[in-house]
Amino acid sequence: MSTIVVLRDEEPIDQAEQEQFVLKGLEAMSGRASGEIRIVRGDRHAVLGQSKSRALAGSGWSGSGLARQQAGENAVLLAVSGFIDNADEIGGKLGLDRDACEASVARLLLGAYLANGPSFAEQVGGAFAIAVFDGRTGELHLVRDRLGIEPLYYWHSARFGRIAAASEPKAILQDPRFPRVFDESAILDLMNSTSRIPGTTVYKYLAEVRPGEIVTFRDGRIWRRRYWTLPERAGAPAGEKAAAEQIAALLDDAVRRRLHDVGRAQAFLLSGGLDSSVICAAARHTAGKEAELQTFSFSYAGEDTDFRPDALHHSLDGPYVEIMRDHIGSRHETIVIEPGDVRAALEDTVRARDLPGVGDLDITLLHLYRRIRETGREEVFSGEGADDLFGGFPWIAAEAQSPGHTFPWLKGTGAANFLHPELRARCDLDEQLRQRWKAAESEMPGLRDEDPLQRHMDYVFYMQLTRFLPFLLDRADRMSAAAGLRVQLPFLDHRLVEFTWNLPYNIKRTGSAEKGILRKAYEHRLPYEVAWRKKSGFAVMRNRPFTSAVLQYLREAANDQNSVLPQIADIEYLRTFMTRSEWSDGTFDAPPILPRLVMLDMWTRLYDVKFESSHAVHAG
Repeated sequence: MSTIVVLRDEEPIDQAEQEQFVLKGLEAMSGRASGEIRIVRGDRHAVLGQSKSRALAGSGWSGSGLARQQAGENAVLLAVSGFIDNADEIGGKLGLDRDACEASVARLLLGAYLANGPSFAEQVGGAFAIAVFDGRTGELHLVRDRLGIEPLYYWHSARFGRIAAASEPKAILQDPRFPRVFDESAILDLMNSTSRIPGTTVYKYLAEVRPGEIVTFRDGRIWRRRYWTLPERAGAPAGEKAAAEQIAALLDDAVRRRLHDVGRAQAFLLSGGLDSSVICAAARHTAGKEAELQTFSFSYAGEDTDFRPDALHHSLDGPYVEIMRDHIGSRHETIVIEPGDVRAALEDTVRARDLPGVGDLDITLLHLYRRIRETGREEVFSGEGADDLFGGFPWIAAEAQSPGHTFPWLKGTGAANFLHPELRARCDLDEQLRQRWKAAESEMPGLRDEDPLQRHMDYVFYMQLTRFLPFLLDRADRMSAAAGLRVQLPFLDHRLVEFTWNLPYNIKRTGSAEKGILRKAYEHRLPYEVAWRKKSGFAVMRNRPFTSAVLQYLREAANDQNSVLPQIADIEYLRTFMTRSEWSDGTFDAPPILPRLVMLDMWTRLYDVKFESSHAVHAG
């Protein structure tokens, strides 16, 4: 992994204090910032720091993610975190090769910036966060990759004249002056987590660079510019056969760009589902028959008796994993997830995020990634993004049958019922969701045609990519970073995303099956049982130790006046709900509300976060 911390003070400040803040921020991100730490100073009170990664770009480029170059009397600094998938292509356009850049991807990107200014971002592919401080103008530019795979947060304090940016919130939280508060505007995201407005966080004063955005600071002012959006609909769509062939070619290329040490450092998640199986098949095709592929799956102790099918989980993974393992000839390990100390495990996930998370889904992923890292692997390939691109989630097909005007995965949510009555009277969560849907509609690029169904499905896929996908990416990034592991996501190569975005819904659903066009693209490389297996989502933990621990925590918090829950939640309703056997608060069995409330309380305790309300809320 790699990471960056940026500090820009608008007034003179002690240099040692600045450098100490940057170093503390990097050290706080102990999983992500696992390599050598370096810092560089610029003019006008700017400091950039980065932890050296083994590989920020493809093979042949070093992990040197920090560069400084004089430009006349002033210095220009650049720091980069993440993965650049087209370094050689950028160098070719600039007439710079690896030797000229000393094999440093940061030097290469700095050359691109000096040649093109902030628009250099349009040339860069991959998953990245970049900070550039230009001493000539005093400008600080923050740049994030097109899909928002690599995180980049910032705090701009006019009061203190400070701009701090980092790969994770925990680095910025090292400043004791950062206000650790949330207010009523955060309630919707704390209760639901999958409709967040891009660029916002539940911390009142912490912002995030939006995917495909450049944020520029100069003289106390902020400018935001999108350098990439989903392309407007244009031209006749490809037929099924041509679309399938192009998808296979683009995904194969995306996997190829990310393969560099498949025999030692890189591994693959393999659940036996379509998405991970396609990635593994593409890797086998690209790496060749002789390459050793290491694959990993997971299971829960006792899942044979605990498993209950629902809208997102149709079958156990085990039999399909075995079929696929034999098909590609991988060396495979199944990691068994034990309940363990549930409370401590939940706290681990909150510390990984610096935010409340989604309970057992986070626990399992963090455990899985840590176990993979213990085997010596540094990167793992995963299939996130495929369901968002091709329509794999059940609510997408449901929207085609019964269109709605709110986020489809939150249909039927009863999260508002858990709010304290005084909050519920002021915070109409359902209306807020409707307003967010309308706002997102207005920002969407041009539609294909006037067909009502296609127009609606365009909206659905746009919401999926800009509202639901960030939830998945945050989860994958924070859990992997906490484990010291990098996750490669070939489905989110922007070239594949752009092509898929232009496919009409009936093409994506070729064969009347979810992700039908992806199945068609790879059916000749997959066993029939895997290619046409009905989607079964990431397995969830529903065993007795987990549920008992969650219920016990909430019983204690409900009676604790030092807990935030009596200020936020309807305690009597919560107590009643805890007696039910079903935890779901939505039509599609969304991540249960009870673990979310546990982690909300944990977050405020672990991070000393306060609820700032303009109205007095009387705990019942």
